[in-house]
Amino acid sequence: MRKATGVIVVGYIAVVAFSVFPCVWCGGSSDGEVVDGAAEFDYSYMPKLYQYDDYGKCLKQGSVYCMVRSLVKPHPSSELWQQIQNFSVDVRHYRHYLLDRGICIDECLRSIGGLSKTQRDELRVGSFEVDFKYRFKRKYFPNLPKHQQLYEESVSLCINQKLKSSYDLQAFSEIEYCQESYNSSNNDPIDTFDSLCIAIICFVVSLAVFSTIFDYYLRNQSELEDHFEKVPPKIESQFATICSIPRNFKSLSSPPKSTLSQDFMFLEGLRFVTMVTIIHLHTTVMLMNVPVEHPELFEETLHSPPMATMSLFTPNLVQSFFTIGGILMAVNLLDSMSKQPAFRWSLLWEKATNRLKRILPLYLFVILITATIYRRLSIGPLHDRIVAVESKNCQQNWWVNLLFLNNYLKTDETCVQPSWYLSADFQFYLFGMVALMVIQRFPRSATCWVCLMVALNLLGPGITMWIQTLPPLMATGTRPVLLLFTDDEWFAQLYKPFHTSSAGYFYGVLAGMVYHRVKPSGDEFVNRKMFKAVKIVALLVVLICYVPSYLIYDTNWKSYFWMPLYGSIAKNCWGFLCAVTFIDLAFNKKNCLRTLLESRSLLPLGKLTYSVYHSHYLILMAISSAIRAPLANDVFTPISFTVLALVLSYGLGLIVFLLVEQPAANLLTGKTNYVDFIGEQMIQGARRCFKKINKKCF
Repeated sequence: MRKATGVIVVGYIAVVAFSVFPCVWCGGSSDGEVVDGAAEFDYSYMPKLYQYDDYGKCLKQGSVYCMVRSLVKPHPSSELWQQIQNFSVDVRHYRHYLLDRGICIDECLRSIGGLSKTQRDELRVGSFEVDFKYRFKRKYFPNLPKHQQLYEESVSLCINQKLKSSYDLQAFSEIEYCQESYNSSNNDPIDTFDSLCIAIICFVVSLAVFSTIFDYYLRNQSELEDHFEKVPPKIESQFATICSIPRNFKSLSSPPKSTLSQDFMFLEGLRFVTMVTIIHLHTTVMLMNVPVEHPELFEETLHSPPMATMSLFTPNLVQSFFTIGGILMAVNLLDSMSKQPAFRWSLLWEKATNRLKRILPLYLFVILITATIYRRLSIGPLHDRIVAVESKNCQQNWWVNLLFLNNYLKTDETCVQPSWYLSADFQFYLFGMVALMVIQRFPRSATCWVCLMVALNLLGPGITMWIQTLPPLMATGTRPVLLLFTDDEWFAQLYKPFHTSSAGYFYGVLAGMVYHRVKPSGDEFVNRKMFKAVKIVALLVVLICYVPSYLIYDTNWKSYFWMPLYGSIAKNCWGFLCAVTFIDLAFNKKNCLRTLLESRSLLPLGKLTYSVYHSHYLILMAISSAIRAPLANDVFTPISFTVLALVLSYGLGLIVFLLVEQPAANLLTGKTNYVDFIGEQMIQGARRCFKKINKKCF
């Protein structure tokens, strides 16, 4: 059983190892020869995907810098065009007929200054239809009409001049946006919401400083070595130290006290491992969608069966978080209901509001920052494509986030892209609580609810794949050209929605029900032959689903009617395996793996997960928007960028935990009702004021 449990961690390590060292596994750096079926040809014969003029030099000279998307015009008689077209059919390859150009207008005008009217006419190319999105909506760039009128024809001539002379090809070019040295977002006047954000940041920092100073004063008065770990005796002192940095820092390493929390303390270690893996994967996705010198390295990586398998498996990692959320919700709710046998619907309201108190303060803070001052971080040509678009989405669609519906509404205009997870998780949370409370009220309905959850887990993704004609796995390869798969149909239809991603959470809920029922005899339960058999079968199903999954890239999956069934099982198997494993670890207190995951060094890192979850995306946006020229990527590029993203994400995560997340949790979810205390103090203060006024006036 321990060996079977260890496979989970081996799987995590394998995902990280294969994905951090992709080019090691697929044969090292590229030599320019790219495999396309059985044929090979020189990659350098095709136009470069990315070519950027010097951004800093251009703006320093007072010129205008434009980001341009170019679609190579089909040329059936050209052998090179046929190679580009055939090579781009494979979803593991970039669309090599879609080019990304950064053009300095002054340099462009100089290069086409000597062209005659006849030459200009020959270089002009009209628009034509394509079946994919290759640029963001025009609404994000208010100055675009002006820039198109002034520069688009010249930019098109510049690009076609180079394509014609080097490759005998032409392209239709569209300006996506332009940046002017005197009209950057940094120079925009500060508006009301910018001022509000700055004021809140200053207020939060000031509270932390004064609270910390007061806490040190109390420590000097008490002379206790463990002062920051103890609750001050007076409620006034408790309230004044809510934002104390050393006290909140100590809370990171404080072990759980209840038996229930101790049984699941290993989940903090799993949270950390999963978060690190997800940050690396998001970093890799970022690198696949920013300008690089050698995009063929990513393409070669996906031709490696081990790496292709890992890339197809990685969407399951978010199911690990869902399973953790499901099992914790279930065990805590069932524990609360067992202590108060009388059924009451008000418990649903209490649990839901407590959850909102926990997640909303930091969530609102991140939305506000993204919508306001973050857009002023303009340090590279990709800023408008990445940061400005995200900021605009937050300004317009923040309400969808607060309704927790952004996994269904405005999915291609989401504010804070990873926040779809919070919406799905909160929907699962409410559904799971209702199910468990109804089961408590009507115990005979338990079987119906279990069948309903399992049916939704299987039928939701399966029917969606069948109706929408979607592949069974997220076999998008290098296809998405917008940030974090915002233009990918599989991501929008099968990854985000409640009805297609419920497997992990609902299997977690069922695992929580099992834990609650067998808790008195847990050791005996996990040693039963039936439980061991279930775990082995769950592991085998995962292996059967994903070991040969790389074959989907070379298979016409649409011709197999059973693909939706396969995809449905593949969407379910990892969440089920995680749920079974968590039950096993919860009852095996002497398990070596559990001991490792409960390490005191992993406990604080696990507690930082929610803050890091928010901060890592801000960090990745900042890193990617700062890129000014194609990166000279090699084997070590993913490693170095992952390390940078991890260090900055956990650093920023620690800061927002100490300044926002934990103080808000202390204020809103602590045992002491500070809201009532504040209200009483305000009422008493008002009474004293009225008494003084009465004495002076009467």
